[in-house]
Amino acid sequence: MKEVRQFYKFWDDFQSWRVFSQFDEYNTDEAHDRYERRYMENENKKISKKHHNAERKRIITLVEFCYDNDPRIIAEDAIIEAEKERVK
Repeated sequence: MKEVRQFYKFWDDFQSWRVFSQFDEYNTDEAHDRYERRYMENENKKISKKHHNAERKRIITLVEFCYDNDPRIIAEDAIIEAEKERVK
């Protein structure tokens, strides 16, 4: 069970390496000055963050689904519940 817990902990803490630059609205090479470039970079960061959060949510949903349906976890939870009932 220690390996199973480590596996799910890894996926809970997983940070995607995907880059969402394809959704960038502005090309910073076309900026006329640093203020305009900074504005463009900030707007692109906002858009990228939105897509990064959606990706993170997708991964978390998948991990939660797998965790809830993992027979090893279900069996361990049943043993713990049986132990609690026995103590009562």
